Amino acid sequence: LLNMDLVYMRKAVAAQEGIYQMKTQRTTEYLAYEVKKGYLQLQLLYEAEKVLKEALRSANAMYNFTDNRVKEGLMQKSDALNVKVWIHTVETNLAETTSNIGNASDYLSLLMGRPYGTVYTAEPVQTENTDLSGASVPANRADFAAMKKAMEASSLMIKSAEKSYLPRINAFASYQVNDYRLTGFGAGSYLAGLQLSWDIFKGNSTKNKIITQQTELSKLSGQLENQQVQSQLELNKTLRQLEDARFKIRQQTAAIDNATEALRILQDRYEQGLVNSTDVLQAQTQLSQQQLGKAQAVFSYNSTAAYISFLTSTQKN
Repeated sequence: LLNMDLVYMRKAVAAQEGIYQMKTQRTTEYLAYEVKKGYLQLQLLYEAEKVLKEALRSANAMYNFTDNRVKEGLMQKSDALNVKVWIHTVETNLAETTSNIGNASDYLSLLMGRPYGTVYTAEPVQTENTDLSGASVPANRADFAAMKKAMEASSLMIKSAEKSYLPRINAFASYQVNDYRLTGFGAGSYLAGLQLSWDIFKGNSTKNKIITQQTELSKLSGQLENQQVQSQLELNKTLRQLEDARFKIRQQTAAIDNATEALRILQDRYEQGLVNSTDVLQAQTQLSQQQLGKAQAVFSYNSTAAYISFLTSTQKN
């Protein structure tokens, strides 16, 4: 009838259920972020494969041209050999990239709970248009909400311990049937009453328990404040990284234009016999590196934007 400590204890248990719900939500958000990052990694690998295939086509065309000139006695055999070495190098890198595409696909299958062995395709790498200016860490993020629920449960347990000082009043009743027939009512008895209990010898124990729970509540409060501050610092750093990635994309785009023009000029001069194969191969290597650099910059931008979304996700009702 009257057990105030158990009333608050039941409320504390209900609050603890909310903790697990918030933790589940945050775990789901993290898995979604990991899947997004894994897909972006797959996009990067496909872009690397595309760059290497283009470099391989250019190298094969250059080798055919050089080999014909060598046969005509217009170029040295060393030029053809240099190009052949470059072709072997590109083929090796291309094979490794293809294997990494399979590895990235298996990782995505793991995250999505699907069987291994499927090689996924990906859309071409491009910068996602996201406006993240003024982003801030929300106070109702799922992990923060879980800690607040933990504080609520701790506070209710303190109230439960405080109410244990009060007496308890319970009602009880019983009825007994004493008859050889199931439906007989020849003999029966019943007992009903009230029970008042008051434990007055646990005062110090209860007091120490309350002090311990108050210390735990204060600790949770400090942890929540510290986690919120650290999350905001992490967000500020990530926003700066996003700007760095955006700047690098612009720089890499300009570098690709310059490297493409430099390669074109050297190829023309090579066909005229004015430069050797080493000069052209160096220019081709430089162009491939700049193209891969841009793909990496786009990956960094998109993965950073995905991480910002994870940091700023709000609690779902």
